[in-house]
Amino acid sequence: MIAARLPEPDTRRTMTDARDDGSTHPRHDEPPLDGTFVGFEYRRVLHRSRTRYQQVEILDAVPFGRTLVLDGYVNSAESDEASYHEALIHPAMVRARSRRRVLIIGGAEGGPLREVLRYPDVEQVVMVDIDGELVDICRAHLGDLYGDPWSDPRVELIVGDGRAYIEANTGLDVIVLDLTEPCADGPAQRLFTCEFYQRVRAVLTPGGVCCAQLGPFGETFHGEARHTFGAVFECAQDVVLEVPSFFGAVGFVLGAAQPDVLRPPDDLDGWLAERGVTPQLYDRAMDAHIVDPPRYLLDRQIRSTTIFTDADVPQFGGRPSAPSKKRE
Repeated sequence: MIAARLPEPDTRRTMTDARDDGSTHPRHDEPPLDGTFVGFEYRRVLHRSRTRYQQVEILDAVPFGRTLVLDGYVNSAESDEASYHEALIHPAMVRARSRRRVLIIGGAEGGPLREVLRYPDVEQVVMVDIDGELVDICRAHLGDLYGDPWSDPRVELIVGDGRAYIEANTGLDVIVLDLTEPCADGPAQRLFTCEFYQRVRAVLTPGGVCCAQLGPFGETFHGEARHTFGAVFECAQDVVLEVPSFFGAVGFVLGAAQPDVLRPPDDLDGWLAERGVTPQLYDRAMDAHIVDPPRYLLDRQIRSTTIFTDADVPQFGGRPSAPSKKRE
């Protein structure tokens, strides 16, 4: 969930405060993507400001509860953040041979951190996010929702560049990439390239696992990013989850150096219980569903031959890709 440097949102388009359909609630409209318009009603604005990197809003949404909106797009919502963050974190954590040292790049609202800290064998979690102002906003307004995981003594929060951290460190058991889309001149551009994934693979311990969020499943960018990831991690496994507040399915991918690492424990529910890991939703049945999604979802996946490189970084506006709905 690294912040992307994006244009100032056009509030005349993305926020409608006057209604002509009889509703008493104002409406938030996301900027259109590929001719698709989505939005929701909200009761009130809980926070609105602009950091160095992005426009930040926290809305009390009628269908979703407290909803974090970045540059006009829903980032996470109270109603379904648990399913999103559990699908992002737990498939990687249960498959990794060790969970002693974990790195999260992004994750400003605290959801990934909360889920990682459920594992008692985690000794250190480093969270790197480039937007320290956003982290502070989330702690102030969403801390009760996410349980203020930053206060855990195992956590080290670094406000900075995730790629710089990867290039300066090694010996990581689990790496979580909860990133926004790489917009033009934004800091996330070099976090989706082949060279970056090669470094990620190099710093993983034997039996280590990387999990990356690659945006809306079935859109062009997901196909391009997935192909780039697969060019480095030959052992890769798609994870697909439908998220109502994102208005569609989101695509994750797991990567490891050896194929046997991506097999979950035989008795997953028992494995979790033995370790005292108690997610709200994640269990054997959820793992089986999101790691082996039904055909109607898999048929949406776009196959691409594009490989992003440091010399040819992904860039919205410079490619036909549709922007990701997950933003930080």
